[in-house]
Amino acid sequence: MRVDRLQTTNIISITAPSEKLRDYPQNGIRNCSETQDVSAGPQAPGWTDVLHELPDRQKMMVLMVLKACVMVVYDVYLRNSENLGGTTVFIDFTLGSVMELPGGIIALITMERLGRKASTVSTLLFTAIGSLVITMMKTEQRYVILGLTLFGRIAMAVCMNVMHQYTIELLPTVARGQGAAVLQTVAKLTTLASPYIVYLDKYGHWIPYTVIFPITLMSTCAAIYLPETLNQKLPDSLADGENFKTHGTNLTAWIGKLRKQPSKSSVEGQANKGFKDDPEVLKSDEIY
Repeated sequence: MRVDRLQTTNIISITAPSEKLRDYPQNGIRNCSETQDVSAGPQAPGWTDVLHELPDRQKMMVLMVLKACVMVVYDVYLRNSENLGGTTVFIDFTLGSVMELPGGIIALITMERLGRKASTVSTLLFTAIGSLVITMMKTEQRYVILGLTLFGRIAMAVCMNVMHQYTIELLPTVARGQGAAVLQTVAKLTTLASPYIVYLDKYGHWIPYTVIFPITLMSTCAAIYLPETLNQKLPDSLADGENFKTHGTNLTAWIGKLRKQPSKSSVEGQANKGFKDDPEVLKSDEIY
């Protein structure tokens, strides 16, 4: 079988005329490669293309700040189990871990009822208030500190679950995977500071929460800037991501969306009134 294959190979090589090989253009390989590159089409946009336009660049920077702040605060609450003020470190760690379950359930409900933006802003605001109250507590009030810390742990668990969904929905489809990876990497790098924040408890139980308070306030302001994605058409292209910033960025418009929608009867009454008062509609009726 091998001899037959070798003979077939020799026949193919012999039957190729030498003059045809000499006449073959020297730049044939280069032309083929260029043709292949053209047929491949333009390169798919990545996360760096999001930074070219000003609205997308602002949104990406805000998402980096928000994701980093949320990750640091969540990691501080996670690592601070030893200093909760309960009985033992094992009980404190168990209580903190149990808080993850209601945090996930609450996030599942609030994301669909209130929206991604309202859930993020409210949980960060509650965490900031709880951290501020802890700084005013004395060391002897350890059970009050424990309750407020567990409350903050639930709020940050809700915020983390919402953020995983929120950041992905804000990025365009063409750069969603790379953009989410960059945001997650930046957030993980900032958590390197969380052990040092927790270690400040050695000098006072209120010091870590004093550091957390401005971080949560800054992340709350960053979340207010972002648009709402609930029941919205998510951006596919970079142009869609640039235009998506106008939906719900204004704080007044966002609060107005949370108000009660007008009843069906009032909407129908306004529609009928508009038909009666519009002269163009009356002219179109005269055709029939």
